[in-house]
Amino acid sequence: MAFDNMSEPDRMVRGTTGWKQYSLVLDVPVDAQTLSYGALLLSRGQVWIDDATFEEVGKDVPESADQSAIRQGIDAEFAKLPPEVKASVIENGKRGMAMSALDPANLEFE
Repeated sequence: MAFDNMSEPDRMVRGTTGWKQYSLVLDVPVDAQTLSYGALLLSRGQVWIDDATFEEVGKDVPESADQSAIRQGIDAEFAKLPPEVKASVIENGKRGMAMSALDPANLEFE
């Protein structure tokens, strides 16, 4: 599993900004079956995504986030979950934080 939500202070998008290209680089295992992407809005406002693409890069391109730190954070959050939630997450083959989106809108991705 790999994850990057641009949460580092120097990579976080804040306030009103014009269109800008952002890149996330993750090492995807050869046996991966699902790739998920989206946007996280922590306050009121709007988020727009356009022309999202997936591209293969060489091993010489470093990952955009420290995956060991992210895994430690996910492990710490997973440890806080009630036993029945942990069991459900493990049963579904998804070790990580259980998240849900409330009333998502504007999901007309191209």
